[in-house]
Amino acid sequence: MNWPEWWDWELEITPHVEKRMIQRSFTEIELREMLDRAKTLNLDKEIGRYVVVSTLHSTN
Repeated sequence: MNWPEWWDWELEITPHVEKRMIQRSFTEIELREMLDRAKTLNLDKEIGRYVVVSTLHSTN
């Protein structure tokens, strides 16, 4: 997949993301691993947001 230019920018963990990490029981390290394994990037219903398709644990 051709990732957008901003895909390689420094990751900012916002309060929204922190809340979701707590709710879904994953760490910042696991988040970074999921982004490394991302398969697709889709536009979200909310303008300016995206949905990343990935997995929490490697299937290899």
